[in-house]
Amino acid sequence: MKKFIKCVISTALFFEMSGICIAMTVTVPKVPNNFEHNTKMVVQVAITQVYANGDIYVGGWHDGKQDGKGKLIYANGGSFEGEWKNGEPWSGQGKLISIDGDVYDGECKKGRPNGQGACWYVNNSIFVGEFKSGKPWKGWGKLIYENGDVFAGEFEEGSPLNGTGKLTNDNGDWFEGELKDRLSWNGRGRITHEDGSIYEGEWINGEWQDAKEKLISK
Repeated sequence: MKKFIKCVISTALFFEMSGICIAMTVTVPKVPNNFEHNTKMVVQVAITQVYANGDIYVGGWHDGKQDGKGKLIYANGGSFEGEWKNGEPWSGQGKLISIDGDVYDGECKKGRPNGQGACWYVNNSIFVGEFKSGKPWKGWGKLIYENGDVFAGEFEEGSPLNGTGKLTNDNGDWFEGELKDRLSWNGRGRITHEDGSIYEGEWINGEWQDAKEKLISK
């Protein structure tokens, strides 16, 4: 019998910058040879900035603040890499690593996961889908389990939502049916094996009823 295993994802990926700058290395871009002295030019330098609390910032700098592409490495082991504006993490593509080792890569808003992205968790599972305010959100998504199984369907706050979904095993078999109470398969469904054979049958509390299955294609 096949079982569907519950997996709920809920984690925030955002860190606050703090501390006083104690060291700074500044890299200024080279002025072009054809630059005219009366031409207005906005220069964005690149810096390496070390804070008293151990945080390190490397990236764009403008008008005394972080600006442009940059990376902040936290003393606790986390980091944010992406767009900065006026000294704050900003919107756009970004990459975050939590203090636990989870890694997010995708769209960000003010330094937090927001929009389409993917998160690699320390338990070796991966969630691909919509994020909001630093956490998995609602809508279509894909969850790759640590054993290689893949569930695709509707999610809400990182958990499979009631309705139709599809689970693909690492051996190539497909399981399709309806979820109930976000925990397990219930009701009619079908299994498509790697060899192309398709069986219809019934799920009861996450278990496929082998005795009731019917071969519909081979």
